[in-house]
Order: sequence, then structure tokens, then C-alpha cells
Amino acid sequence: MKLKSGLLIIIAIITLFSSSCSNNSENLSTSTSSNEITILSNYETLSVTYTGYEESYRFVSKSAPVLWMPDDSSLKVCDLNDTLVEVIFAGYTTYDTTWLFVVFRTYDTPTNNRGWIRESNTEKYTKENQKLIKDIIIPKGTLGVDKNENYVESYDQFGFIEKQEEDKVLIMFAGGKEAWYYKKDIKYPPLD
Repeated sequence: MKLKSGLLIIIAIITLFSSSCSNNSENLSTSTSSNEITILSNYETLSVTYTGYEESYRFVSKSAPVLWMPDDSSLKVCDLNDTLVEVIFAGYTTYDTTWLFVVFRTYDTPTNNRGWIRESNTEKYTKENQKLIKDIIIPKGTLGVDKNENYVESYDQFGFIEKQEEDKVLIMFAGGKEAWYYKKDIKYPPLD
């Protein structure tokens, strides 16, 4: 079920992207089987065979591109660094390179928050690299530490570490809100 949903998402993304970038609809056609999708774009064929993948999360430690399609010549969605990505599914191209279709947190809208990344540009999410992640969770009930006001969070929030000073961190949330918290109070996404 998850694989079929993933295939439908990919086809929808590719169709949307292709139709928005080109007025010539003859350039795109797709065919699918149980675990393979073939995409004909600009008269070049890209075949992806989907495989199972055990890990739910991967860590991107060095700047790495997230792409629209699993091909190095594809358009870039964005670059990620010190970021945790959620793996939706995995596949390999005819060149036997493993690619991961991932989702990641964004705090600026409108921004695309999914795409393909080479597995080799990611690493296993471990206790050792967990503290390097900038995408964190501020748990419900956490007291904010601000020069002007102190307040308690009423629900769990995901945020991005923008700055660190001694025992405090400045967190940016979606919508532009920023607030200071003690480092000891922030939580990291759980390990698999």
C-alpha cells in the first residue's frame, strides 16, 4: 500500500512539474509496474526500480542537493545540511545508484519539502550525530527564556536552531516566530 501511494505521489509530482515548466505535453509519458516506474522526459528514459528500505530517518551532514528526479542532471529542489530527512521510499536507477525519496521540515513557505537524494549523501541517524541536527522539538510545557517575556509552550513544536549562546538556543518556527530556550529543554527526533 505504501509503495503504491509513493508511486502515485511521484507521478503527480512529475506531472505537475512537467506541465508547469513546459507547454509541450508530448514530452512526458509514464508507465508503471508493481515496483518500477519509467519516465520519458525530453525524449530520455529514466527507469527507477523501487526497493524496501529499513530506516525511517537518515542524517544529511554535509551540504547535499535534493532533486526533482533521481538523476544528477535533474533540477534541484534545495540543498540540505545538518538535517534529518524522513525516508518515504527508496529505489535505484539503471546506473545502480540508490536514491531516497525524502521529506524534510521547512520553515519558510511556500517551499517544496520533498524530493530525491542520493543515499551516499546521507548517513545513518545515530546517537552520535543526533546532537548535530538543527531541526528540533520544543515539548509542550517548555518555558521560553526571553529577555522581554517568559512563556510556556502549549503544544509540541518543531523548530530550527538558528543560534547558540552558552546554555541557550534561538529557535525559529514556521511563520517567522523566534524564541530562546535552554539547551537542556530541547528534544531531538527519536532514533529508529
